[in-house]
Amino acid sequence: MIDKKLKLKADKDYYRALQDLEEINRWSEDDDVLKLKNEMGWTIAHAQAKRGWTTRNIDILKLATVHGYTVAHAQAFRGYHFSDSNPIGEEILKWKTKLTWLPSGKQLKMQPVTVKQMRDL
Repeated sequence: MIDKKLKLKADKDYYRALQDLEEINRWSEDDDVLKLKNEMGWTIAHAQAKRGWTTRNIDILKLATVHGYTVAHAQAFRGYHFSDSNPIGEEILKWKTKLTWLPSGKQLKMQPVTVKQMRDL
């Protein structure tokens, strides 16, 4: 299985795991690999979500950078639609960053950014 080989090769190192995944152009589904992070809290799951990967695993979606940017924020920014018609989706849409951040050209009041705001960009 690719995740087991990756985990052994990466030896719990975020940068090495990220490089390995990009070289083989694959996603990891292994929670231990997805949780590997750099000094700012950016995880393998964040990096994969930035490239279009999605998950419904609530524990992975909650992974956040030091600024509170969750994997759910990254998925929403890429167009993933969390439904507000069920309790879990409704909760996820309310998650906020610690700092205001939006792509250049967008304006918001000085407040944290929710997953819903990222989704609606």
